[in-house]
Amino acid sequence: MIRLCIVVFVMVFPVSKAMQATGIDSAGRVSASQQPQYNSISEQSLMRKETLGTNPCTLVRMRNKDTQQETHLRPRVHPARIVDFFHFGFEHELPILRMRLAEMAPYVDEIHIAEGDRDHLGFAKSIIFPQLLANDPELAQWRGKIVHHPVHVPESLPSGVNHYAIQAAINEAKYNISGAGVLLEGDLDEIVSRTVLKSFKYCEPVTAQGWKGGIQMDLFMYNMGWKNGPWPLPCFLRDIGSLAKEKAERLAKEKAKNLAEQEANSILEEDMKYIFKLSDFVTLANGNPAGWHVAWALDGPEGIANKILHGHVAGIPSWAKAHAASQEELATFIRTVFLPNPAKYETSLKASNLQVKDLPECVVEDPYKYKRLLGSAFPVALRAHSQKHHD
Repeated sequence: MIRLCIVVFVMVFPVSKAMQATGIDSAGRVSASQQPQYNSISEQSLMRKETLGTNPCTLVRMRNKDTQQETHLRPRVHPARIVDFFHFGFEHELPILRMRLAEMAPYVDEIHIAEGDRDHLGFAKSIIFPQLLANDPELAQWRGKIVHHPVHVPESLPSGVNHYAIQAAINEAKYNISGAGVLLEGDLDEIVSRTVLKSFKYCEPVTAQGWKGGIQMDLFMYNMGWKNGPWPLPCFLRDIGSLAKEKAERLAKEKAKNLAEQEANSILEEDMKYIFKLSDFVTLANGNPAGWHVAWALDGPEGIANKILHGHVAGIPSWAKAHAASQEELATFIRTVFLPNPAKYETSLKASNLQVKDLPECVVEDPYKYKRLLGSAFPVALRAHSQKHHD
C-alpha cells in the first residue's frame, strides 16, 4: 500500500475565520481553532527530562544511506508548524489511530486525514470519519487540529489484487495542503517519535533543500511483539512547497499522455518512484527508534480478517486461504491459531524483544490502553509505567 504520513512545518501566520471553526462542515471538514491549547503542550514538552538543557537539534540525525554523509541541523528562528497527513480506511483502524494520536497529536499543529468512498478493492463505501470524530471521545479531543478530506474515487480506476491506483487517488488529497513548511506523509499505522517531532519543530537543515528524507523505523506485524526488520518504505518528510511543483508536473504529463492510461498505469509508479528515490533518512542520535510501523494490528482478529478479505491489495495470504470461506471463520482461525504464534506461518517474523527505550512514550503512559497492540511488549511497558510513577 502507498504510505503517506505528512507533517508540515509552516511559520506562524494569522488564521482565517474559516480556520477558526471547530465543527464539521457539510463536506466533512474540521478546521483548527485560532487559539489551539496544544501550543502550551508543545512548549512544555521541551522541559521533559530527556531534553532539559539539551539542544533539540542534537537529538536527531539526517544521513544519506549510501554515502553516510550527514546533514547538519540548526535552530529555527521561529518554531515551525507541523501538519500530519495520512489515509483513513475503515473503523477497524481505530485502535492504532488512537495510539497514533496519543503519541503524535500533542506535537503537531494540523492533522489532515484523507478518506475515499471506495475501498482498496474498488467496492463503494461510506465516508464514516466525521461520525467517528463526533462520537469517539479520544478522537474528539483533537477536533481542533483535524482537517478531513473526503475523496470521490473515480469508478474508472482499476481495482483488485495488485492495483494501487485507488490508494494513489485518495492520497491526491495532499494537494489540498498549501503554504510554506515541511510535509511528513505515511500510512496511518506509521507512528513518529515525539523526540523526532520536537526536533522538526525547532530545528532545520542547514542546506537550502530543507527537510527531505524518510523516518527510519522497524516493521512490526500484528502487534509490537513481532518484528519483520527495517521498514523500507517509511513515513517521509519534505518541503510542503514541493507539492505545488509536483502537482504542476503531473498536470503537464496528463496533457502529454492519455489521461485514462496514466491513471491506470502510472499514478502508483510516480508516487512509488518518489519514495524509492529518497536517500536521506532521519534517526535518533542515541539509537532509539525514530518511529514504529505497527502493521496489521487493527482491532484484532476481526479487523485482520476483514482487511484480508476486503482490503488487501496483494491478495489473500497463503496461510489464510483454507479459512477464508467467511470473515467469521477466518477471524476464529486468526484468534485461536494464528496470532498466538504468527512466526509459524510467516517465517520472516521474529520476536521483537523490545526494551523500555524502544517503546513509544504513549504506551508507557498508559500500558493497559494498548495492551493488545503491545503483545509481548506489554510487561515491559507496564514495568516502565510503574517505575515512572514510583520515582
